[in-house]
Amino acid sequence: MNFFYLDTCIFVTLFTDEERRDVVVQAMANINQIEDAVFVTSDFTFVEMAKVLINTKKHNPKATAKGINKITKSRSIDGFDFTILPTSPSPKYTFDKFWADVGQNMNLYNPGWGDSMHCVIMKNNDVENILSLDAKDDFELVPGINLFHPEDMLESVE
Repeated sequence: MNFFYLDTCIFVTLFTDEERRDVVVQAMANINQIEDAVFVTSDFTFVEMAKVLINTKKHNPKATAKGINKITKSRSIDGFDFTILPTSPSPKYTFDKFWADVGQNMNLYNPGWGDSMHCVIMKNNDVENILSLDAKDDFELVPGINLFHPEDMLESVE
């Protein structure tokens, strides 16, 4: 499988119908053309999404919870299906180990706490690709992670 992790900003953009929405949709459609492409994300994505929508975008908390619940139950957004990954597929992976890995990732690459959590979840699940609108130095500095920026996905297809 060719896994593509969907960063929180992708869901926020699709959920709020922001200006770059069409670019994200086209990039995801282009990824869907890749053989064995599968979109994945984590539960943490939706925790972070709620925080951004409520605190930054000033969305109504109840409407936000209802919308996120609909997305997570259907495992689909804008016609694109995704799988929610566990923190680690290993039953021996502990909460303490997760936070130690997040801390180590922060100390080595400093992508920010949220992005560090995404990186650890990706690495634990052998996911190398991420679709994100974040600044390119958030994920590109972390070895083993390939950043796909939606605007770049359009340029490569044209």
